[in-house]
Amino acid sequence: MFTSWLVLLLAQVTLVAAKRTDLHRRLGVAGGVLAALMVVVGPIVAIHSARGEFTPDAPDPLRFLVVPLFDILVFAILVAVALYYRHQPQTHKRLMLVATFALLPAAVGRLPLAFIQTAENW
Repeated sequence: MFTSWLVLLLAQVTLVAAKRTDLHRRLGVAGGVLAALMVVVGPIVAIHSARGEFTPDAPDPLRFLVVPLFDILVFAILVAVALYYRHQPQTHKRLMLVATFALLPAAVGRLPLAFIQTAENW
């Protein structure tokens, strides 16, 4: 679902660059539905993950739980505001981009990179 968001963002940017705003607007409806689904499914998956149901060897999943929950809250607020400002293209596109960036900390935190794993000791 979250990967679909990135694909959709790329498609939307491409449509606007090609001056196909008619398709961009139609696809935007699907984007709103996808964002709503992400806001519902994201916390459910995060809670199950914190229980150890998806990542049984995670170092301290309860401590990490705040990251995806906060990120999805910020994402929901930014997408809602971006949809409100959809008739102001400059504001709309910047809010959508920042909303997408808001999802990155949870994803990057799960990467199996040594410097991320040792960062919890700081």
